[in-house]
Amino acid sequence: MCQLLDLERDGLFNQLKEGKSIAEIAEEHGINRDELMEELMGLALDRLDKAVEKGKLDEQRAEELKQNVEKRLAGFLDDFPRGWQGKQVMCLPTEGNVNWM
Repeated sequence: MCQLLDLERDGLFNQLKEGKSIAEIAEEHGINRDELMEELMGLALDRLDKAVEKGKLDEQRAEELKQNVEKRLAGFLDDFPRGWQGKQVMCLPTEGNVNWM
């Protein structure tokens, strides 16, 4: 996320602590919410496919995740950190691993 928004990690976290959503932060940095969503969707779907290719995730689970990825990303962009306390957040997989925080 920091790379997409061209922010340092601490800068992003500080703005989130102020109560700003990721969509609001993106807009402040000249990035349209819909463009950010499109970019994140592409990354998420591509990385899920790569995880399947590498045997890190089975196809059925990948399809289940794909069905919910747009809804989860929309909530993440618009409501994070508000409304996400205590909820599991799917992070984009890195090099075939699906990470959760």
